[in-house]
Amino acid sequence: MAKLTVSRLMASPSFINYCFNTNEADVAYWNHYLVQNPQQQPIVDEAKEIVKMGGWILTAEKEKAGTWKRIHEAVFDAHAVRCSFYNAIACRRLRKLESLLY
Repeated sequence: MAKLTVSRLMASPSFINYCFNTNEADVAYWNHYLVQNPQQQPIVDEAKEIVKMGGWILTAEKEKAGTWKRIHEAVFDAHAVRCSFYNAIACRRLRKLESLLY
C-alpha cells in the first residue's frame, strides 16, 4: 500500500465501508490492518472522523430536501383547501344569483 494519508483513506471505498460498518470484509481488513500497523491509528481515526462527518452532512442534506418537500406540499394543500373554500362560496353565490334570475 502506498503511504497512508487521510485523503487516500477518504477516497477508498473499502475504508468508507469500514467507517460505516457496511461490509464485513472491509471492516475485518481495516481492523486487521490496525492491529498490524498501530502507528497508523491516528491517521485512520482522523480520516474516519472526517468520513463520518461527511456522511452526517449528506444525511442532513437529504433530510433538508425532504423537509422542504413536506413544507411545499403542506403549503400547496393549504392553498388548495383555501381555493376550494372560496370556490364553494362563489358557487353558492352564483346559484343564489341564478335562482333570483330564473
